[in-house]
Amino acid sequence: MRKSLVNAAVVGASALAIFAALPTSGMAVAHADADSFLTDMEAAGFDNGGGNGTEIRVGYHVCAEIAGGISALKAADDLWLNRHLDHQEAGQFVGIAMRDLCPQNA
Repeated sequence: MRKSLVNAAVVGASALAIFAALPTSGMAVAHADADSFLTDMEAAGFDNGGGNGTEIRVGYHVCAEIAGGISALKAADDLWLNRHLDHQEAGQFVGIAMRDLCPQNA
């Protein structure tokens, strides 16, 4: 039973981070913009040790996954497993990517 409680908490943390990064209904949704993405990633405390190109490629990869039918939560889970981010960071990354790189998926 403990494992399912932990999984529920992880999904909840990722979901909160994703939706916190999305624009509210009262805000206009901007067009896809890599410069805004990089600015928002830096403001959120992400370190682009792999360089801006890597961060942008991963962001667009997230957008492609979501456009292909994968949920934002699954995309965050994939980041958590493959990019050494914690669940909060992975959810935040997905939310920022959706907002700045593929707002049509938000």
